[in-house]
Amino acid sequence: MTSDQATSLRALAAKGQGNNSDKTTVVKTSVVDNKKIKTLKNVPPKSRARVITITSGKGGVGKTNCSAALAYYLFQKKRKVLLMDFDFGMGNTDLLLGNKEKTNITKLLKGDKDISEAIVKSRYGFEFIKGVRDVRFADLPHHIINRLISGLQKVESSYDDIIIDTGAGAHHVVIQSVMKSDVKLFIIKPEKSSWEDAYQIIKHLRQKGYSKGFQILINMAKNKHIADLTAKNFMLTCEKSLKIQVDYKGYLLQDDKVSDSNQCGEVFLAKYPNSSVSLLFQNAFDGFEKPKKDLRIKNIGYLEALFTGLN
Repeated sequence: MTSDQATSLRALAAKGQGNNSDKTTVVKTSVVDNKKIKTLKNVPPKSRARVITITSGKGGVGKTNCSAALAYYLFQKKRKVLLMDFDFGMGNTDLLLGNKEKTNITKLLKGDKDISEAIVKSRYGFEFIKGVRDVRFADLPHHIINRLISGLQKVESSYDDIIIDTGAGAHHVVIQSVMKSDVKLFIIKPEKSSWEDAYQIIKHLRQKGYSKGFQILINMAKNKHIADLTAKNFMLTCEKSLKIQVDYKGYLLQDDKVSDSNQCGEVFLAKYPNSSVSLLFQNAFDGFEKPKKDLRIKNIGYLEALFTGLN
């Protein structure tokens, strides 16, 4: 190797990926004439899951019901799905998914389990990680969250979709979860407090430079007119005040089939697939199994980026 070639190689190594945003630079060491020579090779990045956060700001809007229903819907569409309960303190997705194993996300937080041991299978076939029903975990320090994330990076490429059911409010875990996701789905009830809480989270994210992937689903509406009016006003406000486009997925009406499914500990979409609320849900997410590529975060996994910069 000439001195000019060595200089060029070091320059390339210093640049890392250079201008190629769709490939990863790998340094490979080989032996030629008893000398170690490093060469650079561009390889396609690993595939990764589409990450969908489901949030609201306000509690009691049906967020967990929608998270479980969406996981079931995508699984029925032949997608490999992992549902994660990120409600540290009041997590209850397992009540709908029918798995009695005691392993939950606290095992990861304590470092007692490998990520593969914390993933369990729901009665419907897709996999999930149980949340925590223990208020002692409601306000976790950043270093504990980082421990969780480092374990989750190991499985990110194993799924088509990772659905994160966030807790209520604007806790740093909620904000960070939504911030780095591909799809930011807000569940909104047609009432002022729900509308305002969702808007404040979007406003905060916009101030941090995030403007893509925002979607809303209106839940528990009395009728279509009220749902559409709520969505229209919300989208116009976000567009005029924040310069953000929010996509309207659809709406769900108030329906006793949902509360009945909750009492039975089942997902409403599975228990009553032909009910009006289930048909509305399927209509809202028709084609959702085909992700839009422009929502992807390139060259970095979601779980790798999730808590970057937190101390």
